Amino acid sequence: MEAGIAIMALGALAQNTKLTVVPTGMNYFHAHKFRSRAVVEFGDPVEIQPELVDDFKSGRRRESVGTLLGSISQSLSAVTMTAPDFDTLMVCITPIYRLGGID
Repeated sequence: MEAGIAIMALGALAQNTKLTVVPTGMNYFHAHKFRSRAVVEFGDPVEIQPELVDDFKSGRRRESVGTLLGSISQSLSAVTMTAPDFDTLMVCITPIYRLGGID
């Protein structure tokens, strides 16, 4: 994952812009075909600690970006699943939805 998302989020928050980072996982099959199947999952918003914004403002950008990027990456992995085809993906995620999701 590239650092751009963390840099943009911290930069916006440093300028007092309201911002929410929502991890979004997307699986699609036969991307070259019109109206092929896709599954999009949205995770819980990533909470960005005010301390990270303060560190970003004070010049400790590498550390704050790295910490936020780790949080985003972890949240993104919770909504991203790799499967060879749509049917396999459905077999994997259907029990999760029937049980009420993952906490």
